[in-house]
Amino acid sequence: MSDELAQADIDKIALAVAKALDVASRPRKDPAPTRGTANGLGKPADRLIRIDEVIEITGMGKTSIYRLMRQGQFPQQFKPGGYASRWSESEIRTWRESQRG
Repeated sequence: MSDELAQADIDKIALAVAKALDVASRPRKDPAPTRGTANGLGKPADRLIRIDEVIEITGMGKTSIYRLMRQGQFPQQFKPGGYASRWSESEIRTWRESQRG
């Protein structure tokens, strides 16, 4: 009797494993974004950068950056929390390129 019970348990486990493997082998309907991209479309993920990197990219001083922000002529910062401020790297680089034109 215990051999029959043990075999039934083994059969149930084998069936559960087979179902799990079948589900795992199916392609996903909505693939996850690929590593290093923001949306899975091959575009690089946008970084949020600190003021020191903004200064380095633009070649401008902190006061000038904040003055242009107040005038609406420079990308606005994000406030992730507390006193921290971050800027979108792609927005800063786009702004820089528009100034060269």
